[in-house]
Amino acid sequence: MKKQILSVLFSIIILIFFTASILADSRFKLVKIDVPPKAKNKLLFHLEHIKEIVADLKSPDISADIEFTDLDGNPLVILGSIKKGEIKWNHKVVNGTSLLVKFKKPEYEAILGKLKEKAMRPGFLVQVSYSKKKMSRDQTYGKKTQYVETKTTLKSREITFVQLPDLAVKMKYPIKAMPGEALEKNISITVENKGTVAAGSFNVELLLSSDLQIPVGPASYSENFKEDVLLEGGRGTVESIKPGERVTLDLKGSLKIPADTTPGKYYLAVVIDIEKKIKELNEDNNKDVRFMMVSVPEAKRVLLELPDTYLIYKPKGFALKIVCQGALLSSGRDWRKCMIRPYIHQLKHVGWQGFLWEVDTLDRSVWEVKGVKFCKKGGKASEVKMKVDVKGGSKTVPPSQFILRLSNTRMEYEPAAGKFRILTFQNQVAYVSLWKFFKIKSHIFQLKHAVWADSFWQIDTFKKQISRITGGIFGKEGGDATVLNIKVTVE
Repeated sequence: MKKQILSVLFSIIILIFFTASILADSRFKLVKIDVPPKAKNKLLFHLEHIKEIVADLKSPDISADIEFTDLDGNPLVILGSIKKGEIKWNHKVVNGTSLLVKFKKPEYEAILGKLKEKAMRPGFLVQVSYSKKKMSRDQTYGKKTQYVETKTTLKSREITFVQLPDLAVKMKYPIKAMPGEALEKNISITVENKGTVAAGSFNVELLLSSDLQIPVGPASYSENFKEDVLLEGGRGTVESIKPGERVTLDLKGSLKIPADTTPGKYYLAVVIDIEKKIKELNEDNNKDVRFMMVSVPEAKRVLLELPDTYLIYKPKGFALKIVCQGALLSSGRDWRKCMIRPYIHQLKHVGWQGFLWEVDTLDRSVWEVKGVKFCKKGGKASEVKMKVDVKGGSKTVPPSQFILRLSNTRMEYEPAAGKFRILTFQNQVAYVSLWKFFKIKSHIFQLKHAVWADSFWQIDTFKKQISRITGGIFGKEGGDATVLNIKVTVE
């Protein structure tokens, strides 16, 4: 029982391996066929070409037939078989080099016609397959009724009757890069001629694209990113390449990613014979397209300058808020307020230690006061230079409103540490617990005050800009963006 299980598992492994081989290597193979004189309905197959196709299947564990078929895999003739690592031919071997194969007249004439045309795609395959019979059962009575044959193809190659080059290209490259990064030391391009004759001079290009639609045609260089942009110095030439030869191409340029390339998902592509000068067996392997992530390191600290920031206070209702470009930065819940006199008002953020602000609405001045308890007179005062706008009020009547222009205001955010502060004259003026933060990408962060119902801010550290997003969902990309007039500094 164990031996049967191991046998089944081994068969599955073999099948998976050779199925992968079929998918990985689907190029045309030359099979040279001659017409022998005075041999009715017979053709001479060159053995070396057949052996090349089945070379990697000569395993002691494989038993299979070598077939010459139509494009649907229907056998026209069985050329031979593989058993215990050896090939046994079903037809006469001539001079040790050719296999004399007899066909039915219709098949013979069809093949002969394609030979005379020197057809690139004559419509025939050489394939290796094996058949297996198993007993089926009558579903009603559970009795054995008949044998059912199943066929498995281990390898299949479409053949050609014409000798041509077959250029293929492969690239080794870094999967990650930064905008402006030079890649010349990290990219290796190998060109191979898998055909049967040499190829003359052709060009090779390396370009960057945002999608898989890579054109085969000359690309143009730009120091700024555009779709399918040729990288700096990314064009080279292969002067000639022999059948079976491999050439490693040395591109002389910096291969620099354009500095303004927005971080995200891209495709690096190397394309050969861009002018299509070389007639080939297979054009599908003339480019190698690989996924690349263009990204920037996460910022250590982001500074937002907020000069258009105002503290608005209405003494009668003790209503305080701080706004910047129409957005609420503080609802006043984290502030203490006190009226000493109708024209003297004290303000103190909960995070301040040992000082408070005192606002004189008659003089329209602001003072930083130390050495006094909140809502008490006295202490040592030093003036804070900011403009004060007052609405109404006198010595005996408090104003209906006054506004402090917090021109020296900035926001500091450290993504990795999760530190956030809004400062005016180096003093914190907003409480961090009322804010939410979300990292979208290494260069894109979103932040939102607890009372913002329909919008949030989004910081792009690559573009060094901040936008107000409406119609979007916090924590996800999307929505309508309005760039704010706020200077962004990235460290």
